[in-house]
Amino acid sequence: MQISHQMQVSHQDIKKATYEVIKSALEAGFGETSNFIGFYAKCAKLIRDSNDPKAVVIRSALKIFPDEETWTQKKNELALKYRGNLRLDLLKLYELYHTLSDLERCNSKETRMTDADIDNLLDRL
Repeated sequence: MQISHQMQVSHQDIKKATYEVIKSALEAGFGETSNFIGFYAKCAKLIRDSNDPKAVVIRSALKIFPDEETWTQKKNELALKYRGNLRLDLLKLYELYHTLSDLERCNSKETRMTDADIDNLLDRL
């Protein structure tokens, strides 16, 4: 599934995708007390219970995917390690995180001050 980088990714999208991963993992035989379920449950709770869930998912996205190479590595890892619906749901979740990370990194570059901005600032002072 290819997500357009023009699309906005919300914390609700990530939360819903995380819930789907948990459901698929339980259906695939992971126990409720497994480390896998515990990890994704912790992530879902953090989003659900946060006063600023948008900031939580943005921080997570940037931490998970600081660069494009990490996304390629993660896709390959998921493809090798998981099968069926769990693989699809994990890929969907991480593609959402990747898209959000890309959008945030682009926004960060666009808002970074240029030398011309600094010159204008110096002229005003």
